[in-house]
Amino acid sequence: MRSPSHRTLALGVLLLVGTAASAAPEQVHYALIVASNTGTEPSQAPLRYADDDGARYYELFAPRSREVVLLSVLDADTQALHPGLAAKTRPPTHAALWDALARLNGRMAEDRARGAVPVLSFVFVGHGKRGAAGEGSVSLLDGPLTRTELFSRVLTPSKASFLQLIVDACDSYFFVHSRGSLPVGPAYADAVKGLLGGRELERFPQVGVVLSTSSEQESHEWSAIRSGVFSHMVRSALSGAGDVNG
Repeated sequence: MRSPSHRTLALGVLLLVGTAASAAPEQVHYALIVASNTGTEPSQAPLRYADDDGARYYELFAPRSREVVLLSVLDADTQALHPGLAAKTRPPTHAALWDALARLNGRMAEDRARGAVPVLSFVFVGHGKRGAAGEGSVSLLDGPLTRTELFSRVLTPSKASFLQLIVDACDSYFFVHSRGSLPVGPAYADAVKGLLGGRELERFPQVGVVLSTSSEQESHEWSAIRSGVFSHMVRSALSGAGDVNG
């Protein structure tokens, strides 16, 4: 029997690689971006560039995603820099957020039913705070979006096979984590433990988190780049240019 030629072996390897590639499930990407300059507290001065960050995240994700939703109110300067984008946005309210999640979850459920792998990037840019009881929240146009709502209405019902959560806000750590919350009396310890048990990231292994703070800290904007510093760095990393332009 003749030994197989190098060409035959190479062809066999290519066929195997092609078969493996064709067998890999399709990944389908979605993005939901919430960007609000407005705070929910009198002490929170309006931000200048959250809407700019929202627009830039939209333009980053749009070419690689099946659907991108932007909830924001773009000011005149941002509209001039991103012509036509304002017509594609909705105000960042609770109702708009729930509607967007319901639609995206419906599409992702269909993806999973046909064997695809839906991936959702959920981005928030805006004001955040740690409340009196230690629970974190971020600001929508009509009030705070709390950590409780994040877990009960965003993460728990999500149909995404993988969910990437990016939060650029002051005190963003407490919007996701309960560790470090203010203490409670011994009589409430068991009740609090049971309540928080359903709101820990350990229950959601499909969720990855990128936060602008690791404790009770502020996030910052920079006029030179018309952006939040953290969001600028995240977009640089996601676009593959993180080691070029910082």
